[in-house]
Amino acid sequence: MGCCGEDKRVHSSSVNGRWVPPDLESFEGPTKDRQCTDIIFLILFVVFCIFLIIVLGVAVGIGDPYRLLYGYDNYGNVCGRNNTKIKDVSDSGKDMTDKPYLTTDFEVECRSNADCTVLWKCIDKCSDDYRQLGYRCYKEKVTVGVFKKAEKFGQTFFEQLGADVKSCTNELIALCFISVGLAIVLIIVLRFCAAIIIWAVLIIVGIASIILTSFLWYNWHQRKKEADELSDDDSQKEGKMQTQKSWLAAAIISTIFMVIYLLLVFIMRKRIGLVAALYKEAGKAIGSMPLLLIQPVWTFIALGIVCTILVVGFFFLQTSGQPEVNESGYVNYRLNTFFQAMRWYHLFAIFWLTQFIISCQHVVIAGAVATWFFTRDKSKLGSPILTSTKNVVRYHLGSIALGSLIIAIIKLIRFIMKQVERQLKKQDNPARYVLMCCQCCLACFEKFLQFLNKNAYIEIAIYGYNFCTAAKEALRVLTSNALRVGAINSVGDFVLFVGKTGITIAVGFIAMEIIKNKEGLYYEWSPIVIACIFAFLVAHAFLAVYEMAIDTLFVCFCEDCERNDGISKPYFMSKGLMKFVENSKKVLGLMNEEKSKGG
Repeated sequence: MGCCGEDKRVHSSSVNGRWVPPDLESFEGPTKDRQCTDIIFLILFVVFCIFLIIVLGVAVGIGDPYRLLYGYDNYGNVCGRNNTKIKDVSDSGKDMTDKPYLTTDFEVECRSNADCTVLWKCIDKCSDDYRQLGYRCYKEKVTVGVFKKAEKFGQTFFEQLGADVKSCTNELIALCFISVGLAIVLIIVLRFCAAIIIWAVLIIVGIASIILTSFLWYNWHQRKKEADELSDDDSQKEGKMQTQKSWLAAAIISTIFMVIYLLLVFIMRKRIGLVAALYKEAGKAIGSMPLLLIQPVWTFIALGIVCTILVVGFFFLQTSGQPEVNESGYVNYRLNTFFQAMRWYHLFAIFWLTQFIISCQHVVIAGAVATWFFTRDKSKLGSPILTSTKNVVRYHLGSIALGSLIIAIIKLIRFIMKQVERQLKKQDNPARYVLMCCQCCLACFEKFLQFLNKNAYIEIAIYGYNFCTAAKEALRVLTSNALRVGAINSVGDFVLFVGKTGITIAVGFIAMEIIKNKEGLYYEWSPIVIACIFAFLVAHAFLAVYEMAIDTLFVCFCEDCERNDGISKPYFMSKGLMKFVENSKKVLGLMNEEKSKGG
């Protein structure tokens, strides 16, 4: 079925005024009776990939990345290779195997200011008065400035960096394991101490805002006092008055922020408690399904394979031009119109395929966590990750293709606008400021769509909806729980960011201690930076699973509240989450009575 295909509301019922499919009237967890969703977009995605493979296959057949690496002379001979003869070019087809370097002496034939030909040739090595940059040789005077810096950075720096990495291989491997261990410890800490950490962060920020506001008002008072003590004809009074106004403006802004912040914390205190409870539940879910933590590994492998293929394919695509001979008898390789258009197709493929792979991870995690939430007896959980993966592959690849397609289109539009803006900037055209504003708005819109997509994937994982229905239901859940969503996405995301930063800093300090006595390093900071980058990536990967688990549990919590009342229809949620529903006291009281009777 398509995105907005057959209306399933026929012969359906409702729960709390909300439409529910017939098979969900007695809901007991993620729907098992599913249908393939958004098949049209799955077919579109498959056709898109097949055409991409065909294009890359043709590009591999006629492209030659060696042209980019080694360059070619004026007669189309690629340096460092045995070349084939080009029709009507007598000096083509030469064996340049022993001449891998491309150079020019910049002896030019200029018939006019706009028509100059640079003579390039292949040589076996750079002469003494030339400088080497990759497989290019430039004259001494040319290497001054950019070329000289590039040469120093390109050869010396990377060679020395490679030597440092090789020398610290064992230390870097140990730091990688330390990063993984710290990420796991952080998840355990968040499970048992989430409330303490969240409130500690909020209180520290609140105290800091109060201290800053008091400091600003004190300094304003001091400047005002100094200005009042001066006579009206004093030359310094005007300057003192300006300084006083600056301190007053800063104090007012800080006061407004402080008041709003404290009011929001007070008003949302119960919802902040819900955030802490969701953190705890997410820790329990991951503890029950520890294999969730390796989902980013599969995602990373898939992204690595796809990106490698696309990058290599881009080099072949970029060098798939056919030789053209100009009036001077010199050869240039130019892309025809088709391959020029295919560069944009290739760029869009990068956006769509990467988003598709990441979205698959979201749906797998959402399905597993939702199964855990809606299973009353956790000992009978089964294999939720395997079941969720099967549902994704069997039923919902079309919906994932549609969701990732929307994000890919937005990214492509932003990229095009950025290129136009750069061209306008070169021309000093004021219209670029309009484009910058449009890009800012589009970036915000993209963030919103990514957030909506994630929640739509959760609805798909639970109910098996198509993408349009899932997005509509997700938007309804989000808008009806706007304050809760605000608390989770402000407080929750900030805490996760603090966690990622903390792991990165901790690994940095550990790396400094491990490597401080290491001898023979060109740059002591290089292995430390590499370790910190890896630590941040590891923390991000682990906490991305945690974040998706929290978002899924929140949607499940909202669905549980709407479907059940805790009395005639028992809640699926734990007692920790029941505290945040309207009839919590009554429900918990009945549960305690039943427990005492059973005892």
